[in-house]
Amino acid sequence: MEIGSTHFAPNSLRLTNTINFDRIYYMNSPQDIIKNKPYLAWYIKDIDGMSDKSVLEHVFNYGDWDDVKDFIKIKGLNESWKLFKNTQKNKRSNYKPQIEHFFSLFFKIHAQTHSK
Repeated sequence: MEIGSTHFAPNSLRLTNTINFDRIYYMNSPQDIIKNKPYLAWYIKDIDGMSDKSVLEHVFNYGDWDDVKDFIKIKGLNESWKLFKNTQKNKRSNYKPQIEHFFSLFFKIHAQTHSK
């Protein structure tokens, strides 16, 4: 995929049915992701008071792939999927359209595969 290209090439991401979580060993809650990278939610003073759903939105919108893997490692794939689905049901969603589309496809492939 070219830089600046408006085309989305999901095959170039090479997602597999298993995710290798080799990085997380010191985080026990989703809020710890924000504590380690406060710029993901720079305007929030009470990080411990953030809901898991809010942390998920910040990680998906502003984090990198390692942050996403950390969240899924902490909460689990199916629980992350449920949080994402519940957020989508709200009238107002804070996800960027591209992010919402990508993770809809991601969870459709990975979470539904693992829940069967």
